[in-house]
Amino acid sequence: MNRRVAFFSVVLAASVTTAAVYVVRAARARGAPSPAIAMTIAANHEPLVLFRDLEGNEGHFGKVAMATIGSERAPHPGARASSELSCVRIHFAAGRGLCLEADDAVPETSHLHIVGPDLQPRASLSLNGIPSRARVARDGRYGAVTLFVAGHSYDDANMSTKTLLLDMAAGRVLSDLEQFAVYREGQRFESRDFNFWGVTFTRDSNRFFATLSSGGKTWLVRGDVAEKRVETVRENVECPSLSPDEKRIVFKKRVGSGGTHRLHALEIETLRERELGEEQPIDDQVEWLDDAHILYKNGPQIFALDVDGTSKAQVFLPRASSPAVVRPSR
Repeated sequence: MNRRVAFFSVVLAASVTTAAVYVVRAARARGAPSPAIAMTIAANHEPLVLFRDLEGNEGHFGKVAMATIGSERAPHPGARASSELSCVRIHFAAGRGLCLEADDAVPETSHLHIVGPDLQPRASLSLNGIPSRARVARDGRYGAVTLFVAGHSYDDANMSTKTLLLDMAAGRVLSDLEQFAVYREGQRFESRDFNFWGVTFTRDSNRFFATLSSGGKTWLVRGDVAEKRVETVRENVECPSLSPDEKRIVFKKRVGSGGTHRLHALEIETLRERELGEEQPIDDQVEWLDDAHILYKNGPQIFALDVDGTSKAQVFLPRASSPAVVRPSR
């Protein structure tokens, strides 16, 4: 199947100023960090996408990069500008970002950086575990990260995770989700093998969805930060991601006897679900490009998919991972 087709055309209108483009080119020519990313994130009028650069040009492999998004929901050609911030996972909203970086010198240790609009760290923490997921609430108030602390795959029988909620302004850990009270069908649910991962915040950043696993099963849970409480919503849901209009959640679901993960969409109001058009198993927490399209990593590329099923998945960015859409400033 040819995935590079016209749905994501690269014939786009420019969405950054001439001055910003000049700064990007000049800085990269000198081999210096690009300040144009900070300028654009601070006052963007068109959607941007941050991502982990896997190209490796000019020593930028693993660095956070930026591309502007045009009216055809595709990256603006030639606008791939890399910073000096290294992240395995990046997410950003309302002027604050989360960066999870693996420590190559100390096995199974990560560095968490809370960054500002200039992508410079405002606070940094060292954490036990390997980076897995990162999300920032839309208002920038809270963040969440998931790390593997045993087993390095969600398919690993010995998998264990740690999911932390963060106060983004204070630069500190608020809570571990394993400290939350869990309810199933209105009754308190307790088990020593709880694992949480894949937080996605609602517009009211005090509330969120996530995955809970126990006894070989997984659930979509709805949580409340202030009350330190979660309740199960539905079985067999992993890595939920809530759409900007809050009408749908896209998640990965185990299907068939082999337990292969396939992307599904869940309607919040009716709880009806359906499988999406991606034909390959996906192990990622998707990012919403807009209310009808998602982004996710498959191999060394980021793909885009229409969740309404009108087209097949298309390459959005080659040699890239961890997409984070930064919506226009209001």
